[in-house]
Amino acid sequence: MTQLFSSLTQALSAPSAVAYGAALLWGVASILLSPCHLGSIPLIIGYINAGRKPSSGRALLLSSAFAIGILLTLGALGVAAGLLGTLAGNVGAVPRVVVSLLLWRAACG
Repeated sequence: MTQLFSSLTQALSAPSAVAYGAALLWGVASILLSPCHLGSIPLIIGYINAGRKPSSGRALLLSSAFAIGILLTLGALGVAAGLLGTLAGNVGAVPRVVVSLLLWRAACG
């Protein structure tokens, strides 16, 4: 069992197709199977249909569209955060302190 975990760790820690594929699948699964999102899907469908019960096909279509929309939105935000994080890491200490103070001020009121 230790050998299996060691092999998996080595396969996923190196930049490879396996690592990127595993990260993609885990991200999709964590978004689509999240209890927060699963609970909101019926609420969104109920709101869209104004409380009327949709057909099975329409419910599947709406819930799939909602889940894919969440996936794409969070993916785009992740890419943007990754790119901005790299950019922000290269600007020096002063801008990071200024942004930290602004965020602290916004959080503390």
